[in-house]
Amino acid sequence: YVESEFKSLEIMTFLGVVSILFYHTFVFLFTYKIIPVSWEEIGPYTLIGLFAALLPIAAGSMLHLGINKGIVNNKLVNYKMSSAFFQFLFFIILNFIIFFLVRIYEPPVWHVLPYIGLSFLIILILSKFSVYLVFAAGLLSIILTPFIRSKLSAYASNYFISILIGNVQLSIYWPLFPYFSLVAFGFLISYLYLKFNKKKHFRTGLAWLTPILLIVFILFYI
Repeated sequence: YVESEFKSLEIMTFLGVVSILFYHTFVFLFTYKIIPVSWEEIGPYTLIGLFAALLPIAAGSMLHLGINKGIVNNKLVNYKMSSAFFQFLFFIILNFIIFFLVRIYEPPVWHVLPYIGLSFLIILILSKFSVYLVFAAGLLSIILTPFIRSKLSAYASNYFISILIGNVQLSIYWPLFPYFSLVAFGFLISYLYLKFNKKKHFRTGLAWLTPILLIVFILFYI
């Protein structure tokens, strides 16, 4: 279904993975002095890492496509939540295995895989009540980011708190606030695409929604 109806997802996923590899290559070469340059010199090139945001957006769209047939009256039915928990654990285990093999970081790294896995779990739980809760939670994760971080910053040394607000020292690079919004946004894109049956209303809505999301994201976080 993804190949026939949503080919752009493959492109988004590819660009997201490539940008992550590109960014980490630069950081690795710089950190271990393999290339004799300063951060000021390579800093502008690392902006390509922003394309990594395409990966969770594509993941959110794929999640919706996968469960769309189980959504009735805007609620997810006939879906075993145990599958969601096992999927979440799979992402976490796979992430830690990868970083254990490369042995780059000593702390348990909370990278894109467990972040997407946890976002999936939250979305599936909210979808049991209403898919509109997913969209609301995605928007709130952006708007509430400054408030949540100001209130929890004193507890940033706690690993689980850092999963919410981020902590580079603990190798937590994809906190839920505000990055949950990216997965929720991808979920929304797929929902609108199917809801409006690929009509011009979808393109119009997306044309308005995308810049609004980016503006809010920049104002409250960047």
